[in-house]
Amino acid sequence: FWQVPAPNEAMLISGSKRHATETQFRIVTGHGSFVLPIKQKARMLSLALREAEIAEDCVTQQGIRLAVRAVCVFKVGDDAVSIANAARRFLSEQHRMEERVGRIFAGHLRSIVGGLTVEQIIRERSRVSQEVVAGSHG
Repeated sequence: FWQVPAPNEAMLISGSKRHATETQFRIVTGHGSFVLPIKQKARMLSLALREAEIAEDCVTQQGIRLAVRAVCVFKVGDDAVSIANAARRFLSEQHRMEERVGRIFAGHLRSIVGGLTVEQIIRERSRVSQEVVAGSHG
């Protein structure tokens, strides 16, 4: 009945009555909690660092097609809002999280490369990565 999440997990307990909260489940990290066997259900959400490889064909501002390869490293934030948002989006399909987040980052990468010239991409790699990070927060 007592369940404890791993240090890199959040336990989401559904089925209990909550008063005036935004979520329909309780989030437990860093300690254990009692889970009523019939009335409640506990599921674990990984908070570990994840990685997605991206290979996209992008067109620059000059109309030149580039094959861009990138790696994005991401994780679910440790705050309750980030955990709740990730749970709603990915809890039942955690194994596909890399694929889905990779698609989002690929879209940001295409739009940023589309606003730059080939010379800017080659000379200002840090600018490209900073713009991808800035456009992808959330």
